[in-house]
Amino acid sequence: MACISACNSIRKTKKFNWNVSACQPEHFPSKIYRGSLHYGKKNGVPVPYGGILKSGWGSNGTTYSDATLKALPHQLDIAWMSYRENKFYGGSFKLPVAKMEKLFEEGFLDIRDTTTHNVKRTYTEIIVGVGPGGLLGVWLSGVGNKTQVATFYGEETHIDFRDFNPSGILDRDLYVSRRKAEVDPSELNKPIPFKVWETYAKTYIWKPVIRGSIVKKAFRLRTEHYNGNAEFLVKDAIKNTTLKPRTIPSAVIVNWEKTDGKRLMSEFYFNEQEILDSFETRFKDPEKDTAEFIFEFKIKKDVDVFLKVGNTQIPLKHVKIDLYKSTF
Repeated sequence: MACISACNSIRKTKKFNWNVSACQPEHFPSKIYRGSLHYGKKNGVPVPYGGILKSGWGSNGTTYSDATLKALPHQLDIAWMSYRENKFYGGSFKLPVAKMEKLFEEGFLDIRDTTTHNVKRTYTEIIVGVGPGGLLGVWLSGVGNKTQVATFYGEETHIDFRDFNPSGILDRDLYVSRRKAEVDPSELNKPIPFKVWETYAKTYIWKPVIRGSIVKKAFRLRTEHYNGNAEFLVKDAIKNTTLKPRTIPSAVIVNWEKTDGKRLMSEFYFNEQEILDSFETRFKDPEKDTAEFIFEFKIKKDVDVFLKVGNTQIPLKHVKIDLYKSTF
């Protein structure tokens, strides 16, 4: 009976096809010394290491490809150097397997689909991000969609520099100074905002709403977020989108059709301080309060953008709007 139970447990293990990518926040170059995502009992996939990371927080950077079906990872082991600080960090971290599995199974509609049928896709990559102060982020990524599933902090650690850079400069201070010289000098003069990535990763319950008398329909909507998240909604998923925890967007791109049949693409880029303050001050209880992020189209670039929390509407006054002919 015990054997049957054990065999059933093995058969129930769900497998997916996923690769591994690595990244770091912009202006904060790092280098991974070693890293591995562990799955099953003894299996693991290496996190790309050795190269200097420059791709940006949550971005798809250097990728390790492994085109096989496998269980999702339950643990991350990693060590890296943060050049701006001249420090090594590392640690072992338990991953939210159930949450990741749910997201893989839910998937999303294919953003490239132009048929009358809905084509479902899912995530294909796990991104591991390293940064200053021991910062770690983990995302799922696939076909225009990206979701941060975990944030950790590693501990400062010791790594023999001869092992870290065996074929290069062995003078650690000289090596680090050369890496820092690659950063924009104006950025080097700024203090490291150690807590800003926690702010970026904070979620609020909201949804985008597209409306206006000149809008016949919106058929593609992409939100890009400060924490690296990205969400692509297509077809009826736009008007039927639900309230759910989302991070604060840095940009929204809408492909829409006017009542006269013309198809346009409007890009909205937000002022970081304004939109962060709007969310932080208006959501009194982020776990319960809900909001609509409304785009009220009028004539061409005349669009009112406001955040509606409960019965209170907050206009965003510093939004950059670009308008183009839609290619879709």
